[in-house]
Amino acid sequence: FAISSIEDVIYIFDKLGIGKLELVKEKKNQKIFHLHSDSVVLRLKGPIEADFRMEAGLLAEAIQMIDGVESECQEDINRRIHQVKFTVLQTN
Repeated sequence: FAISSIEDVIYIFDKLGIGKLELVKEKKNQKIFHLHSDSVVLRLKGPIEADFRMEAGLLAEAIQMIDGVESECQEDINRRIHQVKFTVLQTN
């Protein structure tokens, strides 16, 4: 996939079946995304402890490609509303 904008990242997350990614807040060195979908609900309700580290890494790399700045991503899972919050921090 060619990634040149946040819209591309949102499209890729959707097409790969990861879920609906939404940019909810953007600051100078930080972007906050929410991820939700039926697949997120199924993973959170499953018998195995779910994490979203792979998705966080994919998002950090994508933002790094778009902005040209090293990025890290932290995931926070809200099991009550079946939503994952990704905080992307640009380290430079």
